[in-house]
Amino acid sequence: MMSQKRLRVSLVIPVYNEESHLAACLDAIAAQTVKPFEVIVVDNNSTDQTTAIARRYSFVRLLHEKRQGVVYARDHGFNAARGDIIGRTDGDSRL
Repeated sequence: MMSQKRLRVSLVIPVYNEESHLAACLDAIAAQTVKPFEVIVVDNNSTDQTTAIARRYSFVRLLHEKRQGVVYARDHGFNAARGDIIGRTDGDSRL
């Protein structure tokens, strides 16, 4: 019988000024019974406390994208992802 490979999920979260939502998003990810392989938060030039909040979570890899726009931030996260499957969510969403 062949053993099944467990697929690794990378979760990419592009963010811009999400200080009022990001902690709830990351808390919900932390509460999942099956954790993602990696969580990548891509800051897109936030001017609030978004990056400080992301840094409080040990499982978050924080990246920065200087080109403004969710497409640039998303693609930066996708390109950095190391998992077998890439998922994307917004900073104001809860899993």
